[in-house]
Formats: sequence, structure tokens, C-alpha cells
Amino acid sequence: MHLITSTTAGSQRAISACQPCRRQVQRALQRRKKTGSQGRREERRWLQVPPNNRDFLSREIGANCLLRQFWTTTTNTGNASSGDSSPTPNNEALSNHPVGNTNHPQLQQRIMEICDDTVIPYGELSNALWEESLQILEQMARHHSASGLECSCMLMERLVIEQDTRKSSSTTGSQDNSFSFSLTTEHLNQVIHCWLFCWKQGRANVTPEQMLSLMDDWLYRLESDLYPNVHTYNAILKGAFTFLPGNNNNKNNSNLGTTALTFAENIFQRMREQADNHQHPNVRPNTETYDTMIQALTLQFQNILRAENYLNQMFLEVASRGSTEIAPHVETFKYILTAYSKLPREDHTVPERAHTMLRHMQHLDSLRTLPNVKPDVATYNIVLACWARSNTHPQAAGRALELYEEMKADPNCQPTAYALSNVLLALSKAGDAETAQALLDERLPDSSDKKSNPHNQLQPTRDWFRHVLRAWGKQARNGHPTALAQMEKLVQRMKELSNVLPSAKMTTTGYNELLACLAKSSEVLSKEEIVNRSQEIIEEMEDLTAAGEVLVKPDAHTYTTLILVLAKHGQDPYEAEAALERMYQYHLEDGKSQSTQPGIHSFNVCLKAWVDSQAENAFERADGILRRMWRLHETGILHDVKPDVVSYSTVLKCHLKSNSPDRGERCQALLEEMEARSIPTSEGCYQMPISAWAQLGNGDKAESCLQHFVAQYKAGRIKFKPNNRAFDEVIRAWSKSGAKNAPARVEDLIKQIEEHHKAGMLEEPPSRFSYLGLLYSWASSGEPWAGENAEKALRYMESKSSDGNKSLALRSSDYNAVLQLYAKEGRGMKAEELLNHMLDVFYGQESLDVEPTTTSFNAVLLAWANTKDVNASKRVEGILKQMDELCKSSVLRVAPDAKSLGVVLTCLTDQDQRVNPRDAETLLQRHAGVASQSNWHTVIHSHAVLGNASQAKRLMQSMYKESEVKGKRSLRPNTTTYNLVLRAIGNSEDEDKGKRGEALLMELDNQVEKEYKPNTVSFLLTMACYKKSNHPQAIQCVEALRNEVQQRAAAGEEGIEYSSSIYHEMMSTYASHGAPEKAEEMLDELCQTVLDGATDNNQSNLEVNSRSMNMVLSAWARANNPERAEAILKCMIDYRDRGLSGMAPIAMNYMRVIECWNRSSSSNPLAGERADDLLKLMEHDAQRKSKTHMFLANKGLYLAVMKRLAQFGSGERAEELLRRVQSLFEDEKSNTAIDQFLYREAILAWKNSTSPNAAARSEVLEQELLQRFFSSQRSSN
Repeated sequence: MHLITSTTAGSQRAISACQPCRRQVQRALQRRKKTGSQGRREERRWLQVPPNNRDFLSREIGANCLLRQFWTTTTNTGNASSGDSSPTPNNEALSNHPVGNTNHPQLQQRIMEICDDTVIPYGELSNALWEESLQILEQMARHHSASGLECSCMLMERLVIEQDTRKSSSTTGSQDNSFSFSLTTEHLNQVIHCWLFCWKQGRANVTPEQMLSLMDDWLYRLESDLYPNVHTYNAILKGAFTFLPGNNNNKNNSNLGTTALTFAENIFQRMREQADNHQHPNVRPNTETYDTMIQALTLQFQNILRAENYLNQMFLEVASRGSTEIAPHVETFKYILTAYSKLPREDHTVPERAHTMLRHMQHLDSLRTLPNVKPDVATYNIVLACWARSNTHPQAAGRALELYEEMKADPNCQPTAYALSNVLLALSKAGDAETAQALLDERLPDSSDKKSNPHNQLQPTRDWFRHVLRAWGKQARNGHPTALAQMEKLVQRMKELSNVLPSAKMTTTGYNELLACLAKSSEVLSKEEIVNRSQEIIEEMEDLTAAGEVLVKPDAHTYTTLILVLAKHGQDPYEAEAALERMYQYHLEDGKSQSTQPGIHSFNVCLKAWVDSQAENAFERADGILRRMWRLHETGILHDVKPDVVSYSTVLKCHLKSNSPDRGERCQALLEEMEARSIPTSEGCYQMPISAWAQLGNGDKAESCLQHFVAQYKAGRIKFKPNNRAFDEVIRAWSKSGAKNAPARVEDLIKQIEEHHKAGMLEEPPSRFSYLGLLYSWASSGEPWAGENAEKALRYMESKSSDGNKSLALRSSDYNAVLQLYAKEGRGMKAEELLNHMLDVFYGQESLDVEPTTTSFNAVLLAWANTKDVNASKRVEGILKQMDELCKSSVLRVAPDAKSLGVVLTCLTDQDQRVNPRDAETLLQRHAGVASQSNWHTVIHSHAVLGNASQAKRLMQSMYKESEVKGKRSLRPNTTTYNLVLRAIGNSEDEDKGKRGEALLMELDNQVEKEYKPNTVSFLLTMACYKKSNHPQAIQCVEALRNEVQQRAAAGEEGIEYSSSIYHEMMSTYASHGAPEKAEEMLDELCQTVLDGATDNNQSNLEVNSRSMNMVLSAWARANNPERAEAILKCMIDYRDRGLSGMAPIAMNYMRVIECWNRSSSSNPLAGERADDLLKLMEHDAQRKSKTHMFLANKGLYLAVMKRLAQFGSGERAEELLRRVQSLFEDEKSNTAIDQFLYREAILAWKNSTSPNAAARSEVLEQELLQRFFSSQRSSN
């Protein structure tokens, strides 16, 4: 590499064409042959750097070439280098002399003459020329320019060769004894320091390695005449640590390459070896050497330990040599302490190491063995900064405060503003706002006089106020009750001080800290107060900014915090979205300033507001914000708001929390969009679509999303692995689906989990949730024997747990799930067997995890109750007794509860079991302590069904007593209780049940409590009491009750509704007491009311249905008026044909009218034919039903109609009826088969007929009857 700073192409051509250079090359080669055998006398084994490409020959030739190049450039441009334009003060004395002016043509000509061996051969330099050369060398070195460095190096090279040539001549006896000049260490250091200055200023391209190599050549040529000293090496060391090529030419770069460090440490080692071997005097590393090494090593954080080793070596040198010349001083310690202050904040050992070093300096100063090691203010400040930067040390604030008090106590080391700022920062991080506030108050002046405080020699800075505000903010966020108030008080004081103290003016950072504090002050202020105060702060900042206060201009963080406040404490997410729009508009008004530009975080916080709101349209609004972000990004309006993984995850969560039936499709579409747009995804992005489908119970879709997740990972498109939760979510989806293939799919998924776990993709094997999913999938599948299959899964988990897989250990809830499935299926025996097994497991393991609970026993009780087994009541009583015994013996905590008692009471009072209600009542009294109101109602209902009115009323009185004794208001009889007793009265045999029912109704109506007032059912049951009684004025009493209900409903009384049931009860009463005309009038009134109130919401509970029509039809049938009954039936058929399916008649309606015709007067010859016509119509309607045989008439009805036809000799109609019955039976549409009774009645009808062929037809039917008789006899034989 050339020594010159820059070389042009023209100068290169000049060098190559230079004839003297070619001659010099030839002489150099001849000289190399003579001296090459000697070589270099010392191998540079200590220097591990790439070989220098500039050998001796190239340097020897390059000196003259560069001189000629220098001459060419200065002749053409008048300036040798850009660095020559500003000479240093050292050149001022020679600025008017040829020797002092590097641009003077005479000086340039002189340097060329001296350095050109063709002009002055080597060994022929006179004393005068030598002296002149040394003078030029000294002045060129002091010039500190690129041209000066070049001239210095060329002259040094010439003089070294000259001195070496004279030394070689002395060995042959041809030495000129009159020559007494020689190069010294001082001359060498002048050149080296000139290079160092040019290297630091970027005026030379000679690297430290090349400069050391050049110096070595000079030293090796003049081995015994020229010596370096410690200053020589220190200069090269400083140059090595200035900067290296490839490090961006930044002399303050802390990322020094390992090559530079290795180079420097090798030089240091070389100095120590040369000093120990006495090879060169005065090269032992001194304090400057160590300082240079320590300073350089501390620029790289990972080399601080090596710097500490050099510091320890200094102490060892001092101890071994007994000299303080190499002793460390304050600056030496500061280098290491400064490096400590820049280490990562999370390392809690850093401040401790810095503090220990400070104490070590104090100890050394107290011993007075080393000079200049007393810590100064800067030293304290660095250690305070270490404590202030620490984020993990629990005692950082206390130690910083301790050092601060030491500084205050030392008059020569008073704390500075920077020291106090570090202390306040440490207190802020520790949340010690009270101490921080006290230190601040100690230094603050009054609002009126800046000099009123004796401690105000320190000028307060904005950092002081910011740290104290943050301290109060941290306390407020931790729930301190007065922190927010103290923060507001400090803000107010800052505003008062701002007139006399500029640093006390509020800034954007201070307001932002106050906003952040408000955002987390829900325990001190209400949500409304937080929102209002935050908006006031924003408005205040905007007003001050408009007035010219630029320090409080709201920035993006300000508005984002406001959005966060509205999202967390606002009642309406639209407010958060409006704040985002306000932020955007302010950004536009501010000229699209970068400080107010909405960022991705602002939009993400607004999205979170919609997620937390749980509004119905939250997912739509969140999706809209996401689309707006894309538009702003793609159009370049806000390029930095490109949706990221947080944005999409938030919108996915919003869809997942919604109740939208298409949330599965929406989540899946968002994931596909992320993949299509190459948005980085997260594990949750793949998890949420699966969870959405799992919520909807869609196993197919959930499994499809899971397989896509796995495929993406296997293809290497995502780095995160599918986890067990994803598989368990799919299992949950199948378990909720109710699909018949759900158990099979869950089993396959469990196998997949096992395979993926073995392959290393999943971290865990199938969990208990996986197997429980199989259990619940059987429970929801609806398949027969689902309970047994679920129990198999349970037993499999049990076996795995016994084999050592404790993660599959069963719990009581797992057994209870299978027991409840058995209860649903009504399999009492299987449930009881599983309960016994559960007890065996509990006794064997003695673990509370599998302890049977009351829920377990209740499931078994319910299973037996649902079996409809004749022995169910005995089994449930036995299980209940077992629960009592286990509880009394303290073996299990399975005390029967109200649910247990309710199941047993329901089973005992089931009428199919034919159990006396007395047994249920006895059981109720025995467990009265846990009995609920529902249990009492069960027993009262059993008496009500049997009509035991006195027993029902006695139990109601017992409920009053129990509630008063136990103080349980929930046990007091309510309206339902009175209604049950009214039902019992209505079903009793009491002839005066109507009045008794009405008396009980009045008793209920006179209750004070609102919950004990009669309702519509109460009036209906009272009306039923009159209906079933023989009271002569029953109809009038029922009408009076009806009128009262109508009045109360019109008055809006709670629980009273004038519904169709009132009309039905009225019509039923009329029918029971032989007033069909009134029943039909009531039907007409109901129909008219429904028609008149079609647009009246108050009448929306009234309707005419088949029950209404059936009431009137039954009334006319009881009155033996078949014409009116048939008219009602035809009306029902007409309504049905007009599309009112609710008015369609049923088989019972036909039968009642037909029976009514059969009971009609015997003098009516058309009764039989009318009944037969209705039978035909009934058979025709039967074809419209799915179960025809259930809608057809029975054999008794056919026989009755046949008899009526036979009475009036309707033989043809009778035979036709016979054939229809036969055809329906043969077509398997009826269960009524033809027998001899139907034949006899048909034969009798022909015999009573006056038709001319009556005898023949009767004879044919008789033959058929005989033939059927003999056929049946043969088949039986």
C-alpha cells in the first residue's frame, strides 16, 4: 500500500515511466542479493497479522516514486494534499522559509535531491546534508499533514539506509570518521506521532500493522543504533484502537474487531518481553499503556473482564516493582466504571461490581499508597448511573440514595444535577415516590422567588420532574390510594414554578405519564372520572399547543394512551374509535408530522377496545378497522399501519368471542388472508379457527383446520409446532357435535397425538382432556350403549394411570360424567355397578381426587328413577339409606341434598309404582333438614293426584312451621303450593269442593307478600272445583270467577292473564253442567274476541284451537244433540281444509259424534246412515295420517254403527261397511278384523230390509260366515 493518501491514474503512469526508478530497482535487487542472506535478525512471531505485502524492496523503490509523484501533483495543483491547507501552529515559524513550507518549490526540490540516490548516492551524505535532513524531518513530522507524513517517512527511510550504509562501510575500514550524526528514538517518535495524528484525522491510509512493519524495518536495519521506547509503542497502540478499515471509519466505534484487539495485545506482550529480556530500554508498559489497553477493551462489553485483568496487572506491577509510576489513577477506574454503566440493565451484578470498585478506590485513597485514586464527582456519577440503570436489583434505590448522601457529606464532592437525576431515576424504578418527592422538594425554589431555597445551587432539570412523575405513576398503577392525587399536585406545582423555572414546564412526556397513570387508576377513580379527566388532559395539551407551547404538543403516544383509556374504562367502544379518528385528523392538521402519526399500536389498541366490549357487532367493527388499515397502508397515507400478527390475532379473538353462527368461516378466512398476504402468523392464529369450530360443534371443519396447521409446519412454512391444545380443541368439537361417527374420529385423533408425540412434533402424549373428549363424544352421540362405551374409555384411562401415567389420573368428575350418561339412559344397574367400582378405587387409593360425591350418588338415583323398573323405588330408598350411613360414619362426604331427596320422592310418588304417598311423606319428614320447597311440592302433588285434600292442606301448614322454625323463607308455601292444594280439592270427593276451593283462593289473595298472590292457574283450578262439584249455582260461580280474572287482567295485575284457558274452562263447565248452548256462545265470543283483537297486543294470548272446538262438541254430545255436534265437527274440518292445521279434528272428535248418533232416538231412521257417513269421513282422513290404524275407529264403534243400520234395515249400507272394514284390515291400515258379530248384524240388516234381493244377500253373507267359521276351525286343528 502506498504511503500517499490518494494516487491518481496519471501519477501511476508517471511512476511506471520513471527511468530513475528502473535504475533504482536494479541497484536494490543487487543490494538485496548481498544482504538477503542475513535476513531479518528477529522473527515477528509475536504478531499474528497477515503478512505485509510491502517488502523492503517495494518500500525502497516506493520512496523515490512517491517523491516524484509528490513533485508532479504539487507542480500541477500547487497543493500536495487536502490536509496541507490548514498548517498547525508548529509550522508558523517556518511558513516563510523553504524548510517550513511544504508547498515551496525549493523545499520539494531539496527533498527530491536528498532522497534520490542517483543524485546523492548512499553513504555520501555530508554532515551538513545530514543535519539539514534531520531538520526537515523534524519540521515535516510536526506539520501533521498527509504530505508531511509522506516526506517524513521518505526522509526517515533515506536516513536509515544512509546510516546503515555508513555502518556497513565501517566494517571494511572505509568509514568517514568526521561523520558524527545518527538517528535517535526522538526522531523515530516524531514520525510515529505524525502518523498517529494523520491516522486519527483520516489523512493517511497506512494502517497500524503497516506502520509497525515499516518501523520494524528501520529498527532491524539499525539494530544496535536505533531503539524504540514506551512512547513509540503507545502511539501505535492508540492508532490500533482509533478505528480499523471495515468499522465505518468511526473512531468511537465500540465494536472493535478481534484483529485489532489481538494486534494490540501482541504489542503489549512484545513490550513486556523486550523489557524483561533487556532487549530495548524504556519499553516496559507504563500507566499510559495500561490506560490505552483498558480503555480499548472497555469499548466492547464482552471484554470488560479482560480490562479488569489489566487493572489487576497494574497492581501486581506496583507491588513487584515498588514504584508508583505504573500505578492506576482515577481515569483508569473510570474507563471500567463507564463500561459497567453501559452493560444491559437486566444484569443485577453490574451495579454491585461498580459499587465494589468505588469502595476499593476509597480504600486505596485511605491507605495513601497510591496517588490520585480518590473518587471524584464524575466517579460517583458513573456508579450512580449503574444503580439507576438497573432493572432487577432489589436494593438499587437504597444504594443510590446512600451514595448521594455520601456526596452531600463531602464538601469536595458535592452532587451535581446529573447525580440527583440518577438517584431520582432509581427511586422511580423502585416506586419510592415519597422519597423522590422529598429530594425534589429539597431542591425546588418557591414559585415567587427562585433563590428562596438554600439548596437551589443545582439547577433543576426536566429529568428530575419526569422521574418523580414516573415514580408516582408506578405507585398509582400498583394501587396506591393517594398516588394519583400526589401526581396531580406535582403537575400543578410544576405549572406554578414554570414562570421562574423553565425546566419545570410540563412536557408531552409528563402529560403522557399522567395519562398512563389514569389508565390504571380504576381502584381510585370511577371509570367515568378516568375517561373525563383523560379527555380534559388531551384538550389542555391541544389548547397549549395552539397557544405556541410546543413542549406539550400531543404525540402519537398521547392519543394512543387516550384510546387505551377509552378501551379499558369507556362504556362505548365507538368512543375509542372516535379517538383514533381524532388522532388521525390532528396528524393531518399538524402537517403529517412523524411525532403525531398514528402507528400500528394505536390501531391495535382500538381493535382491543372492540374485543373487550363484547358488543354484538364487535366483530364487524373490528373487521372494518382492519380493512381501513390495509387501505391506509396500500395507498401510502399511513405506510406504517400495515396490519401485523397482533392486528389479525385481535380480530380473530373478536370473531371467536362473538355469537355469530358463521364465526368459524370468518376466523378461517382471516387465517387464509394472513397466509396469502405473507403476514407472520402465531400459534394463536391457527388455534382460534379451530376453537371457533369447536364452539359450534363442527368436528369436520375443526379437524380440517388442524390438518392444515400440521401441513404448514411439516412444509416448513411456520416455525412453531402444533400443540396438544389444538388437538384437544378438535376432540372437543367432535364431542359436542353429536355425530354418530364422533367417537371414531376422537379415537383416530388420539392415535394421531400418540404418533406425533413419538415423532417429536408434540411435546406431550394424549392428555386426560383427550380421553375425556372420547368419553363425552359417546355421551353426545346418541348411540345405543353409549354409556358402556364411555365407561370403556374411563377404564382405559384408569389402566394407563395405574401403569404410571399420572397425567391421566381420574377424578370424581370423570366418573360422574359416565354416571350421568347412565342416568340419561335409565340404566340403574350399570350406574350402581360403576359407583361401587368408584368406591373400591377410592378405598384403594385413598385419594380425594376420586372420592364419590353427592353428585355421584344423585346420578345413580336418577338412573334408577328413569328405569321404570318395578323395583326402582326400593333401589332408590336403599341408595339414599346408604348415603345416610356413609355420611354418619364420616367415611364419605355424601350427605343427601334436596336433589337426592327430590329424585327419591319422585320415584316413590310415581303412580305407576302404586306406592302410598304416606311413604314419601315419611321420607320427607326424615330428611326435613335438607328438604327444599320443591320436595314438599312433590309430596303434596302426590296427594293432589289422589284427591287427598286434607293431607295436602296439612302438608302446606307444615311448610309454614318448618320455615318459621328453621328461619328459611324459601320453605314458605307460595302460589304453587296453594295451586297444588286447589288441585287436591278439585280431585277430592267433597261435594262442597267449589266453596272450599274459593275459600282457599281468597286466603291466598289476602297474603301480604307479592310472591304469594293468586295467578291465572289459581283461578282456573278454583273454576275446576266448581265444575266438578254438584253445586246448584256452579255455572254462576264460574262466571263470577271469570269476570274477576278479566277485571284483574285489564288492571294489569301481575300473574293474571285472561287467556284462552279461561274460555276453555268455561266451556268445559258448561258442558259438564248440561249447558251446551252457553258453551257454543262462549266459543263464538272467543272467536269474535280473537278477530277483534288481531291487531291488539293485549289480546295476543287468545287463540281458537281444536281444544276450543272440542269443548263445545263434547257439550253437544253430552246433551245427545248429534246434529249440533256434527256441525261443530264439520266446522273443524272446514278450518283444517283452509290451512289451519291446529283446528284439525282428531279421532276422538269423530267417535263422540258417531256415538252421539248411535245414542239418538230409535225413531230416527237416518241415525245409522249419518253415523256411517262420519265413519267414511273418518276413514278418509285417516289416509292423511302417518299412523293410519291409530286414527281409525275401533271394533266397538263399528259394531254400534252396524247395529243402528240393522235396526232400520239398511242392508246395503251395512254390507258396504262390512266390506270396508275387511279391506282396511287386509291392507294393514286397521287393527279391526271382521268377526261373526259384524256378520250377524249385517245379515240382520238385510233381513230387516224391504229390498227385493234382501233374502239373497242375507243368504250370501250367511254362507260367507259359515265358510270363515270352518276355515278357522281347520287352521286351528
